[in-house]
Amino acid sequence: MTWRAPKTTSYVVYGELQKTEALFFRLDPTRVLEWLSAKGHDLPKPADERAARISILERAAIPAPGQEVDQPSVGSDLLTLVHSMCHRMIRQAAVLAGIDRNSLSELLVPNHLGFFIYAGARGDFVLGGLQAVFETELDRLLDSFVKGEHRCALDPGCATTGGACVACLHLGEPSCRYFNRFLDRRSIIGSAGYLTGGT
Repeated sequence: MTWRAPKTTSYVVYGELQKTEALFFRLDPTRVLEWLSAKGHDLPKPADERAARISILERAAIPAPGQEVDQPSVGSDLLTLVHSMCHRMIRQAAVLAGIDRNSLSELLVPNHLGFFIYAGARGDFVLGGLQAVFETELDRLLDSFVKGEHRCALDPGCATTGGACVACLHLGEPSCRYFNRFLDRRSIIGSAGYLTGGT
């Protein structure tokens, strides 16, 4: 008879506690539902903002990082919208904060129609930079996000092959949990864009 040590469910996880700062951005649920409906998804017209959030939550299965998606779904289109907006916001915030954009990272919460932008612990970011942008430059940040240049230096090639590349939306790999996938400028701007009333 062979003796075996009992299996344990305990794991040792090593980590390092870091202090950072973040900005959270959330989209309007009614507007998101209208945008998803305009993309061809069968969603009911909401009575109010709460009904819109519930409707999206019931139908949106968000793809995991690295997951392949054959056909666009409510979840993949929602992720593309939130992720594209997050990358655009990081690029705009980095300019106003005067730092390298790879010093900022993302935390996507597409089920809540939002995303966090936070200062990476190992970047060249000075703590207080995002707070300064929030307190003194928030109007400029939002204005440049909406009205700033949406074209890509590599258009028309970029626009015809996915709508995202290193010149317009991609970030360094440590900053992006989804490996620069589920990105498309056309979800933000253009004939079917969220910001241009693609409904």
